[in-house]
Amino acid sequence: MKKLNLIISTILLVWLFGSSCSKDESTPVPTPVTTPIPTSSDVVQDLLDNGLTPIQVFNQGYTLSEIYCKTYGGGYIFYLDTISGEGLVCSTIDFGNNIEWDEAYAFVNGTSYFHYIGNTDTTLWSGEQNTINVASSSPNSACALVANYTGSGYSDWFISSKNESRLMLEVLGTELGYNILSHGMYWTSSEIDENQAWEFLNTDNLGSSGVYSYYKGTGRNIRPVRKF
Repeated sequence: MKKLNLIISTILLVWLFGSSCSKDESTPVPTPVTTPIPTSSDVVQDLLDNGLTPIQVFNQGYTLSEIYCKTYGGGYIFYLDTISGEGLVCSTIDFGNNIEWDEAYAFVNGTSYFHYIGNTDTTLWSGEQNTINVASSSPNSACALVANYTGSGYSDWFISSKNESRLMLEVLGTELGYNILSHGMYWTSSEIDENQAWEFLNTDNLGSSGVYSYYKGTGRNIRPVRKF
């Protein structure tokens, strides 16, 4: 009798185990959810969006190449002084296109004459003062237009100097594959003489990206810049 009971118990256990296995096989197995791993670029932008300054992000160990081209203070970061924490951003959009550096004030025998400002510079950190100087001397100039620009809620925009423009081109232009400066030809705030000022070209596909002198009466694009 005991042997019979043992056999019956064994049969029941085998049947129960087989039933449970069959049930598990018929139950759909949920697909595991994978969360994308944030890149360092995503992390840097999140830090800036949550109130950190670019220098604070840099001091956390992120590189300049990870910080550049991120949005901050109304524009794209293209320069950071890692000692002072000051830097430069350019607006995310052009201010306008086909804008003359200065409007001709006289025409003599078919020749256009322009104001000679005479007090602009080409160096880093000179663009803001250049813009103020040109705007006060020539109210219809590109600098005067940008001096009144209030994009992204800021009113301290200016046109970059020659050297500031070169930095902007190197970081935001086609040379690094960003091509944020998509319209190609932009004025700087640095004057050369009565007839010419410096412009920069973001046209790497033509092999001509760089900074060049050009006639003030030519229409070009404007990309405002501000300091932080």
